[in-house]
Amino acid sequence: VKPTKAKPINEPNMNESVMAFLATL
Repeated sequence: VKPTKAKPINEPNMNESVMAFLATL
């Protein structure tokens, strides 16, 4: 599951989702 795909790009929480995704790498 990729957080970046779960929310639209214009979502305020996108940055948090990206950070969460990067943490899984």
